[in-house]
This record gives sequence, structure tokens and C-alpha cells, in this order.
Amino acid sequence: MINPDLLLAFVATFVVVCLLPGPVVLVVVAQSLCGGSRRGLTAVAGATLGNIILYIIAATGLAVLATLLAEAFAWLRWFGVGYLGWLGVQYWRTAKAVSDKPEPLVWQQRAAFISGLVVAVSNPKAVLFYAALLPLFIDAGLPATPQLAVLGVISIPMSVVFNIAYALLAGKASGYLVEHDQRVWIGRVSGGFFMVAAVLLGAANWQR
Repeated sequence: MINPDLLLAFVATFVVVCLLPGPVVLVVVAQSLCGGSRRGLTAVAGATLGNIILYIIAATGLAVLATLLAEAFAWLRWFGVGYLGWLGVQYWRTAKAVSDKPEPLVWQQRAAFISGLVVAVSNPKAVLFYAALLPLFIDAGLPATPQLAVLGVISIPMSVVFNIAYALLAGKASGYLVEHDQRVWIGRVSGGFFMVAAVLLGAANWQR
């Protein structure tokens, strides 16, 4: 079904990838700092949906089509950049107001989910990463479909576990800041993370 040596190599490679913080991790951390672990976990759910979509695109061979249509969807990628930048500026400018008068919980959760989804699907390097990575761990002597399925079943949960860890750690940090009456820094640090994520996405789009 799958070459065990290639599988181990894939797992080791993906662990390294997960340990390197990217735009998704920055958004998850920012959401946890703003609203605690629960809000960060909601962002993880949105990012996971985006990653599943990108994995399916890459695994089904639609990556080539996505590349050909890249210019047509440029607006989506730049929308993601603009959205994260806007979030960053808003949280930075209204840090004190946000901490004193939090938004309704339903809207917080909805916004967190959307931010996770947007940053995942608007990252131009993500689908290309999957498209470039997966062929390296496919044994040409075995059926491709089962191997792709196994790699997907392994990689998606792995990314979820790492993102959850980031969310929980940031949630702990948020609780510490609230306990020590440093709420204003929650908004400022979160805004900074959103803006850094926007810069990373913008740089990735500019290089295309």
C-alpha cells in the first residue's frame, strides 16, 4: 500500500515543516491571545478546512490547473493579505477598547474561523508545497491513490496537533496577561502577529 521508508521520511519532513511558524500559526496565536484558547482552536478549525481543500487540489492533480488559473484568483490571494493587514491595524489601534468591551462570542468565533480559512487558502505557496512535496514520497511501483490517501490522513492531523499546541500555549499567555492587567498588550501583540502574517503572505504573492 505504501513504502514504509518513504512514509517515515515524509513524517520526519512534515514534522520539521510544522515546527516552522508560518502565516497560519501566526493567525492562530493572534486569535488565542485575543480571545483565549477557544478562539484560537476555532481558527485552527478554519485553517484545517483550508488545508484539506489545498491537499485535495494537490493530490488530485489539480495543482497544474490551479497554477494556470493563478492570475484569475490573484484577487483572492491579495484579499487574504488585505484582510490580515486590516485585522492587524484594527487590533493595534483599538487594543484598549477591545480589551474593555469584547465583541459578542458568536462573532469572535466566526471571525476566528474565517481568518484561519482565509490565511490557509490564500497562501500561494501552500498548494505548490503540497504539489512539490507529495511526489517525493510516492513509490512509483505502487498505486498512487492509496499512498496519497495515507499521506493525507497523516499530514492533516499532524498539522492540526501542532496548531492546537500553538493555540493552547498562546491561550495560556493570554490568561497571564489578563491576570496581570496587561490587556492592552494583548491587542497590540495580536495586531502585530496579524500584520506579520499579512507581510509574509504579501511577500509570497509578490514572488509569484
